[in-house]
Amino acid sequence: MNSSIGKGGTLPGHEAHASVLPDSLLQSGAAESSDVRSRQEATVFATLAVLWRRKLLLLTIILLGTATITYVMQSLKPMYRATAMVQLDSRRVELAEFKSVVSNLTPEAPAVRSEVSIVGSRALAERVVEKLGLLNDPEFNPSLKAPDGTDDHWLKRVTKAGVGALPPEGNDVLRQIVQQATALFRADDGPVARDPNQARLLTIDTLLRRIEARNDDRSFTIIIEASSVDPAKAAAIANAFGQAYLDYRTEMNRDMTERVNQWLGGRLIEAREAVRGAEEAIRSFRKENSLLELPPDGRNMVQQQMNELATQLTAAQAQKAAAEARVRQARDQTAANNAAAIPEVLASPLIQKLREAEAMLERRLAELQQGLWRQASGHRESSPRRR
Repeated sequence: MNSSIGKGGTLPGHEAHASVLPDSLLQSGAAESSDVRSRQEATVFATLAVLWRRKLLLLTIILLGTATITYVMQSLKPMYRATAMVQLDSRRVELAEFKSVVSNLTPEAPAVRSEVSIVGSRALAERVVEKLGLLNDPEFNPSLKAPDGTDDHWLKRVTKAGVGALPPEGNDVLRQIVQQATALFRADDGPVARDPNQARLLTIDTLLRRIEARNDDRSFTIIIEASSVDPAKAAAIANAFGQAYLDYRTEMNRDMTERVNQWLGGRLIEAREAVRGAEEAIRSFRKENSLLELPPDGRNMVQQQMNELATQLTAAQAQKAAAEARVRQARDQTAANNAAAIPEVLASPLIQKLREAEAMLERRLAELQQGLWRQASGHRESSPRRR
């Protein structure tokens, strides 16, 4: 099938479509596009011109930022972390009569979390501060640092040198950067206090920020982690917190024991008075009704019964020991095939009768043997005579 292309590049039977937009609109759109490009180029050139005019300010900011980052990286001290573990004693001593007095540590999660809170408390931190002398340690006591310090002296020099070389707006920006950097360096130190009590509180706060006590929710172990620039100091702090917790628990148990002893002592005195009154009433009643004469030594009936039971117990123990001795002897004689030597066997009436019968039979046997021997001898004597 043949096809031909007409003049102007259109297929036969098809007409070329003309633009439906007026020429005025097309010219207006082209003009607006040109204006937008011109404004964009002007904005870019203006921005570059502003940056070029303030090149010193930008360069100072870049250099100051680089110097700040470099100083921070060089001045950061390595922190060492030490770990100590304290195992909680989950054993319980049950005292049925004194459950309302003695409270035991339950192995439940809330109780373990309570012990963890005690480890990280200010009371234990104060003990550690006293024990390790952290009030005299500049790492934990901010009041021991110089008021002007040496951490930000270089920032002051940079500020002094840069203020004269920058335009007014650059000076304001530089001062803001210096203030932020100074606040960053002093953020970890906290406020500096000159009052001894305030210094003590700040030292405790600093120590608590360096301590973490936790539990893994799977055991009865408290994990104590301490941080310091000195590894030996970090280990000493962790161990000091563990020992402070043990001392605290020991003191609590001792105080609880003293209170229980006082309570028991009071109850014992009351019980003794009650027993004494009851015995006096019983003694008076028996005496009035002639029921029982008390022994001359003044012992009561309960003491007499206890003495009798003790005597019976002693006799029973002696009988038991004798029986065990006889059993051992019988076993030894039986093992040696010498059961006849057992005392109980020798003392048995039946065995004695059997022994008497045995002796009688042995005598009868001996007599018969003797008679037979005599008969045999007489028979031998009569035989030659017959020959």
